[in-house]
Amino acid sequence: MSNDAVLLERLDRIEQRLERMASSAESSHDLHETLAPILKGAFVSTVAEFNTMDHKVNLDDLFALFRRVMFSVRDITYVLEQLENVIDLWRTVEPMTKPLFLSSVEAFDRMERKGAFEKLSALGEIGSRTAESFSADQIRNMGETLVFFLTVLERISNPETRAVLEKLVDAMTEVDLASVKGVGVIGMAKAMGSKDMQNGLGVALEMVKALGKIKA
Repeated sequence: MSNDAVLLERLDRIEQRLERMASSAESSHDLHETLAPILKGAFVSTVAEFNTMDHKVNLDDLFALFRRVMFSVRDITYVLEQLENVIDLWRTVEPMTKPLFLSSVEAFDRMERKGAFEKLSALGEIGSRTAESFSADQIRNMGETLVFFLTVLERISNPETRAVLEKLVDAMTEVDLASVKGVGVIGMAKAMGSKDMQNGLGVALEMVKALGKIKA
């Protein structure tokens, strides 16, 4: 390649570089023309905002805030660590709370369908009416009486006592009061020959003995 050709090639390269630089300069100028109004407007808005805050916040306040933040770095770090622990705990507990929440909703729905809440509301109304109708001393006395009856019911719940009461009730239902006739001494003497009569008198005597202990 001759020296002229080499020189022409170099000149071409220089011309291409100058064109790229000129293009880049034009792009930079266009970018500047585009951003300049935006930046100017943002700067003006910022200055206006600072002017509105001038009577509320000044540079000393900002320095005081910065100083307090710097002094509280350890506390802030501790709070963030505890927040991370709380988040980890929630992530662990949250899968377990969903089934519990769903089962609770289902339980409340069953109670609602069975009328449990309506019954509780009725009990609340009874309590309200009781409070309006009786004094505190009367309600207290009724409570003591209720406790007494519950104690009696607890004693009656004994299997042996309950069996006796069931037999007594069964025997009373078998009595036909319409066919009952008056009985004199002779009739009682004749009835004594019945085994049921003898057993009944025996039970009656035991009951009379038990009633006699009340007086003692």
